[in-house]
Amino acid sequence: MLALEGPGGRLVPDVRGAGFSVPDWAPVPAVIAAAVAERAVQKDSGLPYTVERVLHFSNAGGVYLARDGADGPQVVLKEARPYAGLDQRGVDAVARLRNEHDILARLAGVPGVPAQHGLLTAWEHEFLVQEYVEGRSLSEWLTANYPLIHPDADESTVAEYTREALGIVDRVERALAAIHARGVVFGDLHPRNLIIRPDGDICFIDFELASTAEDFVRPALGAAGFTAPKGYTGTQIDRYGLAAIRLWLFLPLAQLTALDPGKAGELADALERRFPVPPGYTEEVRRLLGSSPADGRAARPELGRRRAEANALLAAPAPDWPRIRDSLAAGIAAMATPERPDRLFPGDVAQFTRGGLGLAHGAAGVLYALHASGAAVDPAHVRWLVHAARNRPATAGLYFGGHGVAYVLDLLGEREEALGLLRRLGTAADEDPGPGLGAGAPGTALALLHFAAATGEPGLLDQALSLARSAADALEKAGRGDPRRRAGLLAGAAGTALALIRLYEHTGEHALLDQAEHLLELDLDRCASVADGTFQVVDGRRVLPYLETGSAGIGLVLDALLAHRPDSPSAGHEPAIRRAAEPEFIIQPGLFNGRAGLLGYLALTQRRADARTGTGAADGPSDGTSTAAGAPTAEATPGAALLARQRALLTLHQISYQGELAFPGDHLLRLSADLATGSAGVLLALGTALAGTPFLPWTGPSGAPAPTAGIPG
Repeated sequence: MLALEGPGGRLVPDVRGAGFSVPDWAPVPAVIAAAVAERAVQKDSGLPYTVERVLHFSNAGGVYLARDGADGPQVVLKEARPYAGLDQRGVDAVARLRNEHDILARLAGVPGVPAQHGLLTAWEHEFLVQEYVEGRSLSEWLTANYPLIHPDADESTVAEYTREALGIVDRVERALAAIHARGVVFGDLHPRNLIIRPDGDICFIDFELASTAEDFVRPALGAAGFTAPKGYTGTQIDRYGLAAIRLWLFLPLAQLTALDPGKAGELADALERRFPVPPGYTEEVRRLLGSSPADGRAARPELGRRRAEANALLAAPAPDWPRIRDSLAAGIAAMATPERPDRLFPGDVAQFTRGGLGLAHGAAGVLYALHASGAAVDPAHVRWLVHAARNRPATAGLYFGGHGVAYVLDLLGEREEALGLLRRLGTAADEDPGPGLGAGAPGTALALLHFAAATGEPGLLDQALSLARSAADALEKAGRGDPRRRAGLLAGAAGTALALIRLYEHTGEHALLDQAEHLLELDLDRCASVADGTFQVVDGRRVLPYLETGSAGIGLVLDALLAHRPDSPSAGHEPAIRRAAEPEFIIQPGLFNGRAGLLGYLALTQRRADARTGTGAADGPSDGTSTAAGAPTAEATPGAALLARQRALLTLHQISYQGELAFPGDHLLRLSADLATGSAGVLLALGTALAGTPFLPWTGPSGAPAPTAGIPG
C-alpha cells in the first residue's frame, strides 16, 4: 500500500478513495485550497435523492442506487466527472453521459430500455437519473445456470438450459430490433449490459456509447469478444454483438473469435454437437464472427493455419505423445523473441511487473516445461536465461522470483550459474518473504532443499528448515480466524504444507509431517461442499477448483501427504476435490487457473490410485514413449476416459501458431507461452497425463520411505 510519512516519521496510508482527501497535517496546494475547503464544510451532497449504496465505481464516476424521498421509488444515479474517463478519441465522461441522456429520451417507451428522469449537477459533477432496473446481468445468469461447469451434466439439464438460453436470445433480438426501429445503434452489446428482470424480460443498460443511425459514431470503447471489427458500421455493430452472445451463451469463448476469426466456425460446430439448438442457429455466428475479406481485420496467416490438423493431433483417441510434445515445443519456439532483453517468450502481462525470468510467467517456467516433458531445449534460450539472471536484480521467490530461476538453471546443467544466483539472492535486501509458495518462504525453502541435496551443504538445509518452520508458525498463529488469508497451492497454507512434507522426506522428522497435516486442514477449512458433489475453495460469491488458489492445488498437497499418511482424516475430502476437477467446461486453458492444471492434478492423483490398486504399471514410461500401437500406455489406466475427455476439450481453446499447437493466456486475449497461463503449462500437464513426466516441481507422491527418500522434483 502507498504511504505518506507524517511529521513524526510514522507512515500513514495514502488512501486513494472515491473522494479527494488529505491528512490534517499535510499542506494543501494553493491552486486547490479553496475547493478543498469548500468540500470540507459541505454538508449536503446537492442531490435531491438519498444515496443508499454504490453499485459501481470507475475513474469516470460512480453509479449509485438512490431513493426519491423517504418512501419514493428507487432510481439509479450515474455520475460523470469532467475531464475524466477519456476514451480513445479524448471524449470525457460528461460528454458520454449527455449523449446517453439524449439517446434514452429518443427511446422513451421502447420495451427493454430504462426510463430516464433527467440530468442534474452537483458540485462539478453531472448525474443522469434513470429507472432502477431490478434483476441480474446476463453474465450473472449464465454463471448461475450454465450446466457444463458441473461434473456429469445430464442431458435433460442441458436441454432445459438450451430452451431458456434460446428464449433469452429471442428476447434480446426483439428488444434490439425495437431500438433499431427508433434509429438508434446501441453500440456496446455484451452480457454485462443486459439485465434479466425477475419476470424474464430483457432490459438494455449503459447507452453512453449509443448513437443515432443518421449521425453514427463508431464506439471508441468495447468489451473483448463482443466488439465488431472496424469494417462493421451502423446496426451491423449490434448484429455482431448479438452473434457473439449467441455463441457465448453456449460456449463462453467469444474472445477467441476476436483473436482468430477462423475459430468461429470451429466453435459453432462444437456448439451444435453439444447443445440441441435448432437448425440455422449458428448461421450468424459463422457469418459475422468468422473471417470475411471486408471486415477490416488484418490477415493473420500465422494464426489458425493447420488448426484442424493440430486439433486432431490433440484429440486423437490414441494420442501420439511425441508428436503432441514436439508440436507444442515448436509453437513455443516460434514465439520466442531472444532479441528482447525484457522477456524471452510472450506471456501474461504479469511478466512486466514480476519480470520475464521466473517460473510462473517467465523464461525459466517455459524452459522447465520443455525439460520436464522431454522436449528439446534450445541452448541459445538457456544462454539468454543465464545472461538475464546475471544482469537483473535478484528477488526472492520460487514462482515469482530468482529461486525458481536458480532451480531451473541447475536442472539445465548450469550449476555454477545457479549457485551464483543463489548467493546473490542470499545477500539481497532482507524482507519478510510471507507464507505463500509463489513468492514467500516455503518456495524459497524448497529451492534451498534442492541445492542442499545437490551440493551436500548442511547450511542450506538449515536455512530451508528455518524458513518453512517460520512460515508454518506464522500461519498457525493466524489460524482459521484470519479473513485475509487466501487458500490454494501458491497463496495458501497448502504451499507451506508441501515444503514441510518434502523436508520430512529428507530428514525423517515426523513433527514436520504433523505440522503439514495441520496446515492442510487450514486450507481445507476454506473450502465448501457444493450441491454437485464437489469440494472447492470459497472466494466471495465464487467457488474455485483451480491450482493457484483453488481446491486442485490443495488436492496436490493432500496427495503428497497421503503417500505417507493414507489414513489421514483429510483423505475423506479427496473424492470431492477430484470431482471438482472434472467439469466439462473450463473458460481458460492454462495451468494455474484453467483446464491444464485440472488435467495435471487428475493425472497425478490417478497415478497414485492405480498404484494403490496394483495397476500403476500402466502409467507408461516416463520418457514419453508409446506402445506399439502408438497410444501411450497411460490411456489404459482406470480414469483414462476422463483424462482423454479433458485432453480433447483443450481443442476448444487451441489456436495454432505457425501451424503448431498453441494456446491463449488468461482472459483469452492473446497467445501465451508461459507456464502459468499458456502453452508451456499445457505441455507440462499433457506430459504428466500421457507419459508420466514430472508435473510442477515437488508435486506428486514420492512413495519413498523417509528419511532415505530422494528429493522430488
